[in-house]
Amino acid sequence: MRKPYDYAQGLFQPITPHHKNEPNNQPRPNETNNQPVETNLNVPTIQPRLNVPTIQPRLNETKNKPRLNETKNKPLGTSLNGPMNKPRLNETKNKPLGTSLNGPKNQPRLNGTKNKNHLKTQQSYFNRMFTRKLNKISEENKQRSNINKASNQNKNQLIPKFLSKFCPDSSECLMIGKHQDLASQFFEGFRKLTYLKQYEIINSGANGTIFKIKFFKKDYTSYGVIKIAAPFKRITFNSIKHEFFEGVKIKQPLFGPDNMIYEYLVGLYLNRYKSLLPNFLETYQLLEFNDFNTYKKVVLQMKKTPSNKMKKTPSNELNVDDLKQNLLPLDYETVLDDSVKLQSLLSSGCKPAFGIDKFKKGYTYALMTQYVKNPVTIREILSNVKGFANYHLIYILFQIYFSLSQLNEKFVHHDLHDENILLYQPYPDGYIEYIYHLDNKVIQFKSPYIVKIIDYGRSFMEKYSKEVKKYISTAECTGNNAAYSGYNLQNSYESVYMDYNSPNVSHDLRLLDMIRSIYKPKELIINSILSKVIYNQEIKDKSDMGMGTSPNPITGYPNTINNVIDAFKSLTDGVQSSLDKNYNTIPSKYRTKRAEMRVYGLHKPYEFKEVKK
Repeated sequence: MRKPYDYAQGLFQPITPHHKNEPNNQPRPNETNNQPVETNLNVPTIQPRLNVPTIQPRLNETKNKPRLNETKNKPLGTSLNGPMNKPRLNETKNKPLGTSLNGPKNQPRLNGTKNKNHLKTQQSYFNRMFTRKLNKISEENKQRSNINKASNQNKNQLIPKFLSKFCPDSSECLMIGKHQDLASQFFEGFRKLTYLKQYEIINSGANGTIFKIKFFKKDYTSYGVIKIAAPFKRITFNSIKHEFFEGVKIKQPLFGPDNMIYEYLVGLYLNRYKSLLPNFLETYQLLEFNDFNTYKKVVLQMKKTPSNKMKKTPSNELNVDDLKQNLLPLDYETVLDDSVKLQSLLSSGCKPAFGIDKFKKGYTYALMTQYVKNPVTIREILSNVKGFANYHLIYILFQIYFSLSQLNEKFVHHDLHDENILLYQPYPDGYIEYIYHLDNKVIQFKSPYIVKIIDYGRSFMEKYSKEVKKYISTAECTGNNAAYSGYNLQNSYESVYMDYNSPNVSHDLRLLDMIRSIYKPKELIINSILSKVIYNQEIKDKSDMGMGTSPNPITGYPNTINNVIDAFKSLTDGVQSSLDKNYNTIPSKYRTKRAEMRVYGLHKPYEFKEVKK
């Protein structure tokens, strides 16, 4: 007879009526007690035993069945107490990626066909965003490093590609200091008009004309501003006896327009702080008209009452070639450190222009500065935007008086009014988080605006203002010649305590006094600060009210605000109070954080970092 395989023992052996390990008369499973065990070997007793279902458990009891204490050969995903495919608690080596004890049964295996897609979907969103940001930063740094290592010839090819990719809006990048050095290097410091593509008049008034100019080189675009002063009001063009000026009348402000040479010198001085204080415009270049007809076309752009002879015609329309060929840049970048150059530049402003004795060269100079994209003045926004003072004003004033207090006695603006403050909003849909590191605390707030202080023609600058006065106090630059040249520096406006030769640390409180008297904001914290401002002291003429005050360097903080230091301390308290009361909320359309700016004052350069969407 064929010897069946005994799965329990793993041996071929004869089947006897009684297994040697079984007691006699012991019934087998599923055999009734009343059914005797067949002992006759000729009786086919084997067949029922083969079909007895008791064998089934034995079939599953293979020698590879895991024991209680056996883990070495335990099949992947098995457990004595759990489902067959349930992962073990301590098993990580062979655990399928993405599975969990409570997860679905059909998790993809490591060798599954959809493994790559599964890896992507299982990664954290924040990890992917962080990785993408790091990749972009590393790519940006790598390309920037390649530019630094490249030769000058290769740089001209690499820089425009780099700027187009990482700085597509040059106005924004220049304003926040992003790759500013590369853009300046690419356009040769904006000191030449070689790359001038077109111009646009963005402002024209009593003080002169302001042009927006477009630079274009190798498919990359940048912008600048050219400011040209109008002749001083004491000049009556009829007395000049020149056919061009016959019948021309130009309305002028009380003090006359600012002299471009002096404003250029102040701009050069403030350029030294451009990496430390983000609230001043960069000054690029001083230019000079060398052609009378080109200058004539520029004057026609100014507000005036022209005679019939002065009406615009195709022949006197200003074009780009006029500016490129006849408005020449002057090399005076190091003039502040060169007394010979300084004297030469200043004295040139008092010389006759175009052979006209009473028309001095001081008004034939132009000033090129940094361009601010879509700016708005404090006057415009306070007059037209309801609730602006409640949300934004205190944080704007903090920025202004922080910079002024840092340069206390080194620089005084002397003309700080609501039209000489520009607000630039780099992100229409978000805000900048400002972090100011002060000596004893950190002030942190949100604002969508970057503040820029403009127009430095009447400012005081450390030792240089006295140097300037010394060099223009000559026969050639005194009296009417000084007036005709735009030099009024020797005329300290005593009635309003504006002296170019000494710092009036109280004069720049004019902006706070103007906001208090004209706009009268209702916000409680702002009102509390403005009520402490001491201004218009010892002003005798009522017509001069609001134009100045006597200097008071003695602190009145916290009870009164006597100077810019007191103003900054009071605004710091006001900002802190607004933060403590959770007042630093901004309209919903600005509630996305787009950038972070850390400002350290004169200790180290400020840092501006964008937050990627």
